[in-house]
Amino acid sequence: MPHFENLTLDDAKKLIPDEDHHEANEGFYRGDHWQKGDGWVGPAPEVGDDGYDEVMTLIEDSFTSANVIKEIVDRHVAGVIGREPRWGFVPSRPIPEGQEPTQQEQALIQELESFITDWWDKRKAHAWMQKAVASLLWGRRAPLRLYVPPGRAGETETQGEALIEAEDFEATLDLLFPDAPSALVATVAEDEETREPIGLFFFDTEVNGKKELAVEVVYVNEDGDTVVRVITKVTDTKEEFSYPIGGRLPMFEMQRDLLVTEQVVEQQRALNLTLSMLPRAVVTSGFLERIILNAEMPGTWEYDEAGNKVPGSFTPDILKVGAGVTTNLVGTTVEDEDREGNRSSRLIPADVKWREPSSTEHLLKTKQEQYATMLNEADQAHVIGNQSDQPSGKSREQARTDYISSLRLTQPEAEAAGRWLLGTLVAMAEAFVGEVGRYTDTLRPYFTCRLDAGPVTPTEREQNNRDVAAGTMAMETAMYSAGIEDTEAEAGRIEMQPGARLGLKKQQADIIKLLTDAGVALKAAAVFAEVEAAEAAALEVGATDPPTPGVPGAPAPAAA
Repeated sequence: MPHFENLTLDDAKKLIPDEDHHEANEGFYRGDHWQKGDGWVGPAPEVGDDGYDEVMTLIEDSFTSANVIKEIVDRHVAGVIGREPRWGFVPSRPIPEGQEPTQQEQALIQELESFITDWWDKRKAHAWMQKAVASLLWGRRAPLRLYVPPGRAGETETQGEALIEAEDFEATLDLLFPDAPSALVATVAEDEETREPIGLFFFDTEVNGKKELAVEVVYVNEDGDTVVRVITKVTDTKEEFSYPIGGRLPMFEMQRDLLVTEQVVEQQRALNLTLSMLPRAVVTSGFLERIILNAEMPGTWEYDEAGNKVPGSFTPDILKVGAGVTTNLVGTTVEDEDREGNRSSRLIPADVKWREPSSTEHLLKTKQEQYATMLNEADQAHVIGNQSDQPSGKSREQARTDYISSLRLTQPEAEAAGRWLLGTLVAMAEAFVGEVGRYTDTLRPYFTCRLDAGPVTPTEREQNNRDVAAGTMAMETAMYSAGIEDTEAEAGRIEMQPGARLGLKKQQADIIKLLTDAGVALKAAAVFAEVEAAEAAALEVGATDPPTPGVPGAPAPAAA
């Protein structure tokens, strides 16, 4: 592929999509809602005005936020991949209905799943995938990669059989690590002419003692081998090797429309403004503002020998207010002089004005409306229904349906990423240890997310039970909906409960009676009702033996 062979560092930079929303959305999710002032949408001075920095610092000190964006993203992540996904390996060949994998295939599956389970737990792959899905929701793209840390890799050979120094397959797995780099430095792009994928990952490296930008390029060559090339601006520092992993790339990228849309961000900023105003409203409502007019404050004056107040000699006392305090305010004395020069004094009455406490009710209502708008924008309006005392059953059902539909937009991306992770992990370990095809020639991975729409209401649980009784829903589905993880273990516990066997026998007896009344032979009816062989034999004996005298319901003995 010449277009990849001649790729330069500058060419690779052009393949990284512009993500204008990325930095702001990540900041909101991580908890930085101030964002150097960009998160504030309230009144503020113009940039460059005198005192701008001082005013913005004062605003920042009283800035209050609630991270609803993180709540929305985390709830969606929990709904898609909060529960441990079902994963494993099955034979690559088609298996006819009713047949099982061969013993050899079963042994290979058991061996491989044992190795991968150890790796999965050690690398905390479930939590890693949850973080990657979260990045997808607020970032639109979520690149993933598998790599061997430089400090753990041995000598790599371009043409040799072994690429990584490891004792066996399990030891090679231990060298592989999952990574979820930022979408700003990594992507899986496509060639416009051939639609062939190419993976790019930018990182800082050291060349001749100087820090320099480099890009790791991965693609599949004409021979079907995966090429890994490191490119810097210094042409003689190119590093390249290839290995056979079945045409796979050690990089993958999940994509979906943003969950944290521009509208969600706008509402988050507006909500933060409302929350920032609440403390101020609480202060003004709790601390009354008083204005005293024309009153001479408590204090003492100095007088001259003629008994006149010495101007500027007033020493004020503390004005005491509150319960049990009596304050005497005296009006201000004003001296007037008429045209003839006669002086007179008059007393101006004192007055006290105060502002009524500010209500916070409108702010609280605004906060709830903004919160509800954010949830509705993210298809999570059912949360408001959960918090309502009397939610509309129909509206709550529709809201939950919208939420599940939203989860299903993310589900295929997460499942594709899971299959890529398992398949590429095994293929890379095989190639590095020199055992290409040991598992991948026979087995393929499966990966299924278990969607979780949250706890069901008592009404929904009753409906599930009715569906199970009517045969339109499996008991396992109903138990899973109720939050039971290990449905097989729960079914076993139900079977062991006192009276559980009696309930089953009653169902079997009802089926047998229905069939025998219709003319079906007793033995055939017992088989249809799945009655155990010993119990079926006992039924046949009971049906053929003559009735015992004295048994209630039996015919009376004939007269002598």
